[in-house]
Amino acid sequence: MINFLRDWGLRLPAALFLTAGWTLMAAPAFTDDAPPPAPPTEAPPTVASIPGPESYGDLKGPFTTDYKPVTPPPSAAWKSARYAMLTSELSPAVLYLNHTHEQHLFGKLSQWGLGAPTSFAFLNEGPTLQAHSAPSVELPTPRLAEPWILVWFHGAKGWTDWDSPWLVVLQHRPSRILKDEDGLHLTFPGDAGITAAMPLFGYGKSPQRWADLTPEARQASQPVANTEAWVGDLPTQIILRARWWTRALRAYPLHSRETFSVDRGKDRLTIRETMEWLPIPDDWKTPAIKFAPISPTLALAAGDPRFPLTFSAPTFDPDLMTTYGPDMGIIGKDQFDIRLDVLSYLHETEAQQVPDLAAHPAAQPALALLRQAMADKFANAEGKWSVDFGEENFCWAAMSDRYYPQGIAFADPALQANARKSLHNYFANWALKEERFRPFKGMLLLAGPGIGTWGGYDDAGKFSSNLLLTVWNYAQYTGDWDLVKERWPLLKRLFITPLESDWKTFGRAAIAEMGDEAAPAMAMARMAYRIGDADTYAWAAYLFARELLHEFVKQDGAKYFQKRQPYHTMEAMPEAVYLTNLWGDTAGWQIDGPTFPATTGERQFNNRWVRFGDPDIARFHRDHLADETKRELDGYAATGKSPYKTDHDDGHIAPSLQRLRSLLLNEAPEELAKLNPVDKIVAQPDSGKVAVALAFLRTAAPAKTVRLIPRGKATPFVLGLERQVEGGFSGLVQNPVWEVRPKTGEPETFWPTPVWHFWKPPASPEATPVGDRWPFGESRPDGPARPRSGKTLRLNWNTQVTTFEF
Repeated sequence: MINFLRDWGLRLPAALFLTAGWTLMAAPAFTDDAPPPAPPTEAPPTVASIPGPESYGDLKGPFTTDYKPVTPPPSAAWKSARYAMLTSELSPAVLYLNHTHEQHLFGKLSQWGLGAPTSFAFLNEGPTLQAHSAPSVELPTPRLAEPWILVWFHGAKGWTDWDSPWLVVLQHRPSRILKDEDGLHLTFPGDAGITAAMPLFGYGKSPQRWADLTPEARQASQPVANTEAWVGDLPTQIILRARWWTRALRAYPLHSRETFSVDRGKDRLTIRETMEWLPIPDDWKTPAIKFAPISPTLALAAGDPRFPLTFSAPTFDPDLMTTYGPDMGIIGKDQFDIRLDVLSYLHETEAQQVPDLAAHPAAQPALALLRQAMADKFANAEGKWSVDFGEENFCWAAMSDRYYPQGIAFADPALQANARKSLHNYFANWALKEERFRPFKGMLLLAGPGIGTWGGYDDAGKFSSNLLLTVWNYAQYTGDWDLVKERWPLLKRLFITPLESDWKTFGRAAIAEMGDEAAPAMAMARMAYRIGDADTYAWAAYLFARELLHEFVKQDGAKYFQKRQPYHTMEAMPEAVYLTNLWGDTAGWQIDGPTFPATTGERQFNNRWVRFGDPDIARFHRDHLADETKRELDGYAATGKSPYKTDHDDGHIAPSLQRLRSLLLNEAPEELAKLNPVDKIVAQPDSGKVAVALAFLRTAAPAKTVRLIPRGKATPFVLGLERQVEGGFSGLVQNPVWEVRPKTGEPETFWPTPVWHFWKPPASPEATPVGDRWPFGESRPDGPARPRSGKTLRLNWNTQVTTFEF
């Protein structure tokens, strides 16, 4: 109890102890002629030496190269369906494969309180522009000079704030075009063939009231599009954009087969993308452009010279926005390489150093705090252990246990053997037992009180991967690699990170906390290398680089969306916002900050630095994001509005502001103490005290980086995420929904209707698959009002096809 009170800085009067039934010993009396004896003095603790980390040595053993995709290639029977819909995360367009004579688009919008397209345009033979804006227009014998039609919604009912022009690309010449209040209707002399439809600017929106914009706002609008003026004069750049995408859709990207190689000699990950195309010849003999896309999340960093990223061929940006980032790619290549020179942060580590306490007296209390915390935890000579927060909440303890091994070298030398013994008993006999976890799809989830699970990997998956960082710290700072090798089958089942990644997200989705991103993959790779598992080392290094890119774009990627407002709302987006969660569908990156949005359920911005505590990941931030990070942390100190406190540090959730500034800015102990001295910070549990003490101690000596994993040859190229990932949302900027699955009863099938997340239409009828998302109308063939059934078949991890029976 006394320790508890002392730890929380409480000083209670003697009377309170007496009333509680406690006895205080009387102090000895002193005579006037004899001065009281001087209190005993104790030399402040020091650290004599710290052993440097040892090299992990050479990696022996062959690499497995015959990995197969988890999704086997299907038959081509879907190509003969009467009506099918092809969606891919590799393209902004959806393909409708139609073996009837009619193709109807943008239909039935009135049921959502929205008007149909008000205008459409195409190039007639000549070519001359034909543009029409009457409520109903019929062209019985159209003569399209090129295979595209542009439609837009300026002035339509319900489209009050923005417009989204759509490009329709045909395979065959239509014999009739009709635009009426129920959409666009195309009739063909034979089968309609393949019709492609896409928003011309992707998720970008054109303002309805162009005249109300200031000159600055017009200049900032990207891309510039005043659809109000298009009927009289379709701008040349819009025609060129329509032509370019028409050619790009003559070679539709079906599959990006991703392989990778890890080069220890250059500290480089190389990702190789090999494309598979669906050629779509048309009646106009339009030449195709092969536009091989790169992940839009990766593209957020592609134009920033601070991120060490290069391509084997020049990239091209057609200026099309997605909720994941720009739709960039490489033209004319069936294969290209992406090089990420980031593996030094995995192969090298920051060495613990003897603190210079004379030069940095503010670090002296940190050493005393650390030694007391380690003594409180490991004083038992029998190596007994306890679970912080209680055994029922091991998942919290597992996050903060990583700091105890780091504290061993700074602890009282007489205590260090006890600490190692206790930690071994803890990990071997309790923590790394399968009964601690919940089995799920062959993996193990670290679930517990307050850890969300909703039928997937969810928050428990974060904690599973994060436990790997704790285990690496245990093995690294105790030398107990035998336990890692013994429990390796269990540890591999904790690596959830790749299972929540795909091509479009590049890294792990549904993670707001940067402490959960790259560090677990780094730990997995290091452990795999150290025990000789070459395949898992390369696999985890591949995931590490992907997650490190996420940390980069989370810090600086929001500016892409700031320039392209409105994003998910008409609310103006201020400068101080950050990318937080990455969701599927057309939701994409979630963005918030201290004041944006004005109203929200949970401000995920507050979780950005949760569980962040690894010095090697912090080194990456210092090397590449120093200015942005300092601006953010200085803003916390200046405003006093921060989820990270100067008087509190939590070993398993939120680090103190001092700990963040030590890791991310390398500030000296004296600077950290200006915010609050270490002995004035309430840290919990004992691991939290060790964590904040280490933050003061690490900058009390010159930084030193040493190499754990020696340089060596590049690994062979092997299959990437497809070996584990079936694929997620197979779309880029539109999600055609076609089915309602009520909780009771049979599923109901509809013709596909593309939608956008977060934008709500004026009406949301329950008996449609749209819900409260913004629809762009029904796409259907010649046939009944509704199909009998639909069936989705995944072609690969990028693309799927839905066939309809009617």
